[in-house]
Amino acid sequence: MSKLKMLGYALLCGGLLFLFSIITELYKFIFSLLALYLGIRFLKATDSRGMKIAFFASAIGFYFVYTFFYAVYLYLQEHPFPTS
Repeated sequence: MSKLKMLGYALLCGGLLFLFSIITELYKFIFSLLALYLGIRFLKATDSRGMKIAFFASAIGFYFVYTFFYAVYLYLQEHPFPTS
């Protein structure tokens, strides 16, 4: 499996985990199950231990990046730039 596919899986899993963390309704568990399904699918398709470690590290990294930008977005909604 190529590095580009690994980054795609990690990007998608990180996004799904991000959605799981911000949604409060019961259907948020769908996102968690989808992330779990994609992770298992990736692990079955990959033989390299290094690629598996890179997948988990990238997915967690993308989750934190999404969370950071969402926090910035929420902050800017509450504290708009001053107009002069």
